[in-house]
Amino acid sequence: MLLKELAIEDVQEYRNCMRMSPASFDVLLKKISPAIQRSDTTMRMALPARTKLEITLSYLATGNSYRNLQQQFRVSRPAISKFIPEVCDAIYDALEDFIQVPKSNKEWKAIESDFNHRWNFPGCYGAIDGKHILIRAPENCGSNFFNYKGQNSIILMAIVDGNYNFIYIDVGYNGRASDGGVFAQCSIFAALENNILPDGGFLIGDDAFPCVERIPVIGKLSALSPAKEPTRIVTVLFRVLVPPGILGIGGSPSEGTAALDCRDYRTSQVDSPDLCVGRKCVPCRHVRKTTD
Repeated sequence: MLLKELAIEDVQEYRNCMRMSPASFDVLLKKISPAIQRSDTTMRMALPARTKLEITLSYLATGNSYRNLQQQFRVSRPAISKFIPEVCDAIYDALEDFIQVPKSNKEWKAIESDFNHRWNFPGCYGAIDGKHILIRAPENCGSNFFNYKGQNSIILMAIVDGNYNFIYIDVGYNGRASDGGVFAQCSIFAALENNILPDGGFLIGDDAFPCVERIPVIGKLSALSPAKEPTRIVTVLFRVLVPPGILGIGGSPSEGTAALDCRDYRTSQVDSPDLCVGRKCVPCRHVRKTTD
């Protein structure tokens, strides 16, 4: 009931709750309703697809526990735990085409043009970085997920274009691994070795990505900056380090551009946080592309 009122009376607050506008929500609901709507029975009425999607997006965006969601939406915790993975899979299946590595030189050139005109960085075809997603360590895992910050996590490795849109994601590696080590195991690594980028282009990253022969990733960004210090840009779900020249005068974009934020899974009942994070990136890309 509250969300219905917000959609009419306070669209900005609705966006804060769902991380998308009412119009984007309706578009997404229309795409996945056939996959998540169940039939009514003589025993009970089926949960509406709208309610399932509202609960799932609230879970992904705000970090609410199942108990809080139960109280907010008046839906039982067992039901929530059952349909959230189903809704996530339905979102991914409906929107998976929204995150794709460019397949032609023309698509790569469009990305390079954005970096050149928006950030004054010619020859760049993407920004790459890893984000640690905090989790509750699985039983008997030892130190597999224990990262250098003293917390348990999995790693989201992603590449974005000049407009903060995902063009590649890989999530699920143990938090103990370094960004460079994870990158070497990603499928995009082999593609870069095979010269997927046109005209000697490159990606930008931070010092975690060492300069490797045949891999066009600039990892020593401090050498490109007169200030010798890279400046942090807040991107869609994770932070990418870039030199001040990309930002221009006036600072970096705010976190308000994010469609879905990274949440903390340390107190979550979810069995596969890697799936939730991967599924979260897809509606994020969908929202940005449909509202550009």
